[in-house]
Amino acid sequence: MGDVPPLLEESTINQHWRTTAGALLSAVLGFGSLTLSVAAPAHADSSMSTPSYESLSSATAGSNWMKRVPDSTNLGAMSIPGTHEALSTFGGDSTQTQEGDSTQAGNLAGQLAAGIRAFDIRVRAVGGQTNSKGEYLAGSYAVHHGVVYQNAMLGDALNQFQTFLANHPGETLLLRLKAECSGSGNSCTDDLTDVDAPPYYDSDGFLVPSSPSDTAKTAYRQNLFSHYLTLHPNLFYAPSVASTATATDQAEVPTLGAVRGKLVLTAFYGPGAATMGGA
Repeated sequence: MGDVPPLLEESTINQHWRTTAGALLSAVLGFGSLTLSVAAPAHADSSMSTPSYESLSSATAGSNWMKRVPDSTNLGAMSIPGTHEALSTFGGDSTQTQEGDSTQAGNLAGQLAAGIRAFDIRVRAVGGQTNSKGEYLAGSYAVHHGVVYQNAMLGDALNQFQTFLANHPGETLLLRLKAECSGSGNSCTDDLTDVDAPPYYDSDGFLVPSSPSDTAKTAYRQNLFSHYLTLHPNLFYAPSVASTATATDQAEVPTLGAVRGKLVLTAFYGPGAATMGGA
């Protein structure tokens, strides 16, 4: 399984899924923001609705709802329930979007049991460290909403996704991943100490440190994600994380049968609008 695809320009975002069905899936997935949801009945009374963060724990059990959908069903023809900022449970009103479970494992377990199958997760790059044995440990992704750390790492979520899919092989999960940190305003700042940025001499002959280029930052973020692919070689739907994908040669919209038991990366966004990979 290869690394995530190369950085694509904003104008190519909606070309991520080829074929006519791709246009439909683009509308359902919402490449600008995750909008996956189950449509309410036309006759539903809005006064009877309840915010998802108040009703998730009482939702009808849906651990195996995809099992009843035919294998031949194209993902672009499905309305798949998802959560925006799926792990944002800390930070108060300004950042919390999910129920405040005492643990992130409990939060994610509740969503999965309720039938949520699409997850929007935002991450901050954390640099590698050398442990007490002198062994260098690769960098990783911490889950953030803005500047607020959400007491979880991306690896925690992937481990839980893998366990769920092993126990419910008839289901599939969709992941929209975004590098959260722009380094400005109320945003967080990536730890880019591992990014190669050699110092240079200024006009007065003084040696000054250099900031990594945007290209170097993107490459570093992609390499971090590639590390997770190595740790979870059988978790992802392979075409969604293929390194050979380009703006005009993306994975076909798969059928449900093709992705059962797999996690599908729908997009991997950088801090701006451009995407760094995904189906």
